This record gives sequence, structure tokens and C-alpha cells, in this order.
Amino acid sequence: MLAGKVYDATAPELIAELQATREMIYEYNSLRSSETQRMKEILKGLLGHVADDEFIINQPFRCDYGSQISIGKR
Repeated sequence: MLAGKVYDATAPELIAELQATREMIYEYNSLRSSETQRMKEILKGLLGHVADDEFIINQPFRCDYGSQISIGKR
């Protein structure tokens, strides 16, 4: 998939990764806006790379897998 080749979107490992991502996004979107520390913890576990703690992603947040998303410094 990442190499641009044909892949099976119903492969068990992709379905499992998608489900895990959906669970994290559900938890993230269910938090109160004042729970900023927990929001950052979830995003650090979800996203591919987070450069620092100075970021905000407003709710609702949506993505498929999250692991290909990077947040750079500033």
C-alpha cells in the first residue's frame, strides 16, 4: 500500500490497525476540551511523529490510520 502496489484492504492486520485507530479517535473525541494532557497522550500514541508538546488538534478529529501523520515543531 505505502509502496503504491496493489493490496488487500480487508487483510486482518489492516483491519486490526484500523479498529485500534478508531478506538483511539473515539476516546480522543470524547474528552472534554480541558483534558489537554490526555488528548496529547492519545495523539502521541496515534500519530507517526510528534516533535513537541506545543500543538492543538481540534475535536472532532478523523483519520484512517494516523501512523503516516507527522506534527513538526511549530
